[in-house]
Amino acid sequence: MIKKLLPILLVVLTLVLKAQPYAIGHLSLATTDPARNNRNVTAQVYYPGVTAGDDVAVANGQFPLIIFGHGFLMQYAVYNNIWEELVPNGYVVVMLTTEGGIQPNHGEMGTDFIFLKNSIQNDAATNNGSVFFQKLTTTSAYMGHSMGGGASYLGAQNDPDVTALVGLAPAVTNPSSINAAATVSKPTLIFSGSADPVTPPATAHIPIYDSLKSTCKVFISITGGGHCYFANTGSVCEIGEGGGGFSITRNEQQTITNSLLTPWLNYWLKNDGTALTTFGSVLLSEGGITHNETCPLLATSVKEDAFSGIKIFPNPATSAININNESLAGSVHYSLLNTLGQNILTGSFSGSTSSLSTNGMQAGVYTLIIAQNNQLKPYRVILQ
Repeated sequence: MIKKLLPILLVVLTLVLKAQPYAIGHLSLATTDPARNNRNVTAQVYYPGVTAGDDVAVANGQFPLIIFGHGFLMQYAVYNNIWEELVPNGYVVVMLTTEGGIQPNHGEMGTDFIFLKNSIQNDAATNNGSVFFQKLTTTSAYMGHSMGGGASYLGAQNDPDVTALVGLAPAVTNPSSINAAATVSKPTLIFSGSADPVTPPATAHIPIYDSLKSTCKVFISITGGGHCYFANTGSVCEIGEGGGGFSITRNEQQTITNSLLTPWLNYWLKNDGTALTTFGSVLLSEGGITHNETCPLLATSVKEDAFSGIKIFPNPATSAININNESLAGSVHYSLLNTLGQNILTGSFSGSTSSLSTNGMQAGVYTLIIAQNNQLKPYRVILQ
C-alpha cells in the first residue's frame, strides 16, 4: 500500500511533546435512560485523578471523553491496557458494561454510546455537584473492540456531535455496522490484525472501512496480529480465536496500537497539530504494519530519493547515533521520538556528519526524523 505523510513546517520538529503522567482515578456509574423505558446503562469510568484510586478527585484541567464498547461476552476488565494507556495521557475513558449476555442487542449498545456521552458531558457542564464539573472538553470519541467496535458505528450514525472514532477489529453487527458506516463522516481509525480468525479483515474490518463516508479515514493492518490481542487475557475471546498461533506477541500488538492510537486522539480530541506529525511518522517507520488511508491531511508523499544519501549508524546504537549526510545541502533538521511520541532530541546541523549523544536514554525503539524543505523521512533506530 502507498504510504503517505502530511506536509509539515520544519518548526514543528522543534516542539517538545509532553505526555502528562496523570494518576488513574476510577468510579462506577449506574444511570437510567428515560427515553428507553428507564433502561439501565452502566459503566466503569477511569479518569485523570489527583491520586490513583476509587472516587478520587479529578486532576486539574479539562479532558476529552472516550466511550469504549467491549467485545462479545468480554468483561470490561480485560481492557485495562486501554485505560492504562489513555488516562495517563489526559483522557476520561468510559467502559460500557451493558449487553454482556449471550444474546446482546447491538442496536441498544449503539444507543448506549450516545446516551452516556451526552449525559456525562451535559452533567459536567451544568451540575456543580458532578465529579466532572467543568472538567471535560466538548470533544469525544467512540471506540470499541469487536462487537463494541461495530456498535460504535451504530451510535455514530445518529450522533452528529461525536468528534472521532476508533475501531479495534470491529465486527459486523445487526443492524449492520457496514451500512451504518456509510453514513458516518467523522475521522476514523481502524486497527486490524492480519491473522484475525474471529472477525476476518476481508469480511469485517475492510468492508466497514470501505463503507465509511469519512473524508479522513485510516486503516492499519498489524502484520501477524490477532483479534483478542487488542485486549488482555482472561476472557472467552481466546476460545473463539483458537489459541493463537500468531507471528507477534500480545504486547507487541498493543505497543504498535498505542504508538498510533494516542497521537491520533491527541490530534482530533486535543487539537494538537504536532500529534499528526507523530502519527504520520509512525505510519512510515513502523515495520510491523501496512496501511491504507483516505485523508487530505496525510496527502504528501515523502520523497525517498531526496534522502537516499542519508546513513544512520550504528543501529542498534549504545552511546551515540551518527548521521552521515551525502545528499542534502544546507541545514538539516532532526528529531528523535520515543514510542509515546515524546520528542527526546531535536536540532539541526550542516555538513556531512553529525553525532547525537544518547547517553542516559532508556533502551528501546525510537523514531529519528530527518527533515528539510517541508519533506521528512523517519528512520527506526534501536538504543541498547
